[in-house]
Amino acid sequence: MNPDKSILADIPWRWMACWLLLPNIAVVLLWPLVGVPMQAAILVSGGLALIFSQLPWQPLRRICAVFLFIFVTTIYVCKLFAIPPLRFSMVAQFLSDVRPFRSPEYMAAIAVGLVVIGAIAWIVPKAPRLKGHMQVVLAAAAVLMFINLDAALATPKRTTAQKLPPAGTPIDSAVIQTGLQPVKGSGRHVLVILVEALGVPAPAEERSLFSADWDRPEWRSRNEVTTGTSRYFGSTTNGEMRELCGKWADYSTYDFDNADCLPQHFRNAGYETTAIHAFSSKFFDRETWYPKIGFENMVFSSDLKSNGARACPGVFPGACDVDVVPVIADRLKQAKSPQFVYWLTLNTHVPVGADTALGTQKCTLGSANWRYDYPPLCRLYQLHHNLAEGISGMIMAEDFPETDILIVGDHRPPIFDRYELARFKDGLVPWVYLKARGRSEASDAALDRVAFVSPVGKP
Repeated sequence: MNPDKSILADIPWRWMACWLLLPNIAVVLLWPLVGVPMQAAILVSGGLALIFSQLPWQPLRRICAVFLFIFVTTIYVCKLFAIPPLRFSMVAQFLSDVRPFRSPEYMAAIAVGLVVIGAIAWIVPKAPRLKGHMQVVLAAAAVLMFINLDAALATPKRTTAQKLPPAGTPIDSAVIQTGLQPVKGSGRHVLVILVEALGVPAPAEERSLFSADWDRPEWRSRNEVTTGTSRYFGSTTNGEMRELCGKWADYSTYDFDNADCLPQHFRNAGYETTAIHAFSSKFFDRETWYPKIGFENMVFSSDLKSNGARACPGVFPGACDVDVVPVIADRLKQAKSPQFVYWLTLNTHVPVGADTALGTQKCTLGSANWRYDYPPLCRLYQLHHNLAEGISGMIMAEDFPETDILIVGDHRPPIFDRYELARFKDGLVPWVYLKARGRSEASDAALDRVAFVSPVGKP
């Protein structure tokens, strides 16, 4: 007997298709696009598949196979959005606040998921169980090969999905680079704007669009303008910890009771401190930890809408960012004491759909070829443009009080298509610091540094 033919005959092809490929189909389908590394989840699901597939009860095998698909897919989604999968309350809050049905991409993914669940429920119970030690060994080997394949095809470096850097990595932030701290007796306000999905563009055309929005010559008539880039790791909340508390940290495990953060410094110096975000106060527990880092006032979606802000749709629906601008302007103009205001923007969460309420139904930025080739990017740049226009209109108004303003990105856009994602520099976010000169100070462009450059010693 030919031993090679015997081994080929023992290869459990149907088992691999039913218990390895189908439960991990989301991983396979997104290899060309997102490529989030999933080796640990595949190892767990593959090990469970070896056990579940041997159960003698067909209905139970069906339930277990569907469970494996839901398990792997849930882990994948949690890694995409930097949500700890074992924090069930956070997952539940995420599912209640996010609106995936407003995104064609998510709708397609949900449709595929339902088809896969149906296929698993129909096909998997009919697959024969593994027979003999050789088939078990070959099935286990297939799991290990699949893990290695994922390691080879998943994106090798995706900083947004990497929540924290290696231990000992020096902290870097726009706040640190600019030396932003309270100055007693200055009388001027301070505004920090953390812009959702504001990355550092790589191609020339996108760099031009970026500079037109965030490097405006008119700003220098009233401000000393400093620009640069800083490192980032993880998602939006990691960006908040980076800028507000000067830590590479996960808010879910950070010791807020012993925090030493920027809002506390300003509050202790006599500033009134306010945090503004156009989304739910419960999302990522911000209503709990914002006060612990020094915010006296908090303004969220419901507060903004009750004060006239429009509702903006999208996967993350909330108040419109452009309607937050007049809220901040009024607060600063009417203040009787110096203000420290922190604003976390919302509407540029990707994917950005074509929507009249968002102003993205027709993107007019860039060249015609670029708009045709990259419509999702064009819509993202359109929203950032609308935001920049609103901010510029606020700070250039004649009655706008002296305010030092730091604008910084949280992370590069977490775009699913890895080729579009590569159009932004990995690991870097831009920042712009507008230091008010005062009405009596003359404009001096020589004081400004206006090139978006990497931090010293970094590429």
